[in-house]
Amino acid sequence: MKITTIGVDLAKNVFQVHGVDERGKVVLRKQLRRDRVFAFFANLPPCLVGMEACSGAHYWARTLQRFGHTVRLMAPQFVKPYVKTNKNDAADAEAICEAVARPSMRFVAIKSVEQQAILAVHPTAVFEPLDAFWSVNNTLTSPTNIDAGELSASFYRGGSVGQLFLLGNASVDTEEFDDHVVMHEWGHYFEDKFSRSDSIGGAHTIGQSLDARLAFGEGWATALAAIVLENLIGKFLVNAGSDDSE
Repeated sequence: MKITTIGVDLAKNVFQVHGVDERGKVVLRKQLRRDRVFAFFANLPPCLVGMEACSGAHYWARTLQRFGHTVRLMAPQFVKPYVKTNKNDAADAEAICEAVARPSMRFVAIKSVEQQAILAVHPTAVFEPLDAFWSVNNTLTSPTNIDAGELSASFYRGGSVGQLFLLGNASVDTEEFDDHVVMHEWGHYFEDKFSRSDSIGGAHTIGQSLDARLAFGEGWATALAAIVLENLIGKFLVNAGSDDSE
């Protein structure tokens, strides 16, 4: 049994997949929980995978391409004519599988992370100035002297002009030049300037019970870093913060 074409009906928690062989014979009808999707396609020989275009489909398309699959996105209105019975997940997956193999099908270009990020920004949004400071004067002592560039952790400080303070002494602290740390702290800037955030800021460490407002802000920044960098497993643990953070 060799699967050559798969249709995937995306969902919040449970995906439906429908697969056929080179003769068009159905060889796969399966439900996949979201946490099983990676393993399933990683272990599947490269094949043609079709999905209906939506914001989440672009993420899954990029992911499945890394596993060697050829992924095609289609506008839902072009898939609808191939639905053979009452609309349900299994019928939709079958219709997608049928539609993606049509020679005359029109496909939607797969967007990169950067392209989706640009589309997500409101056209009237204005990014206020942000100053970033890199320091090699890392220190574990407290209190720190920020004016002298003495930092015990990377952090964001709000105000009329947002400020990012980032550790930068290579091989001294695990945060130096870490993409997740930088994106996490930038997430605080985004939250500060584009939301109604009421985070109280302040020092915080792993395992500490936090004020709900501060905890939400830290969770938001970590989630943003994971989404933008496409690492949903989250190799980055929150240990950033300082008495001066807001």
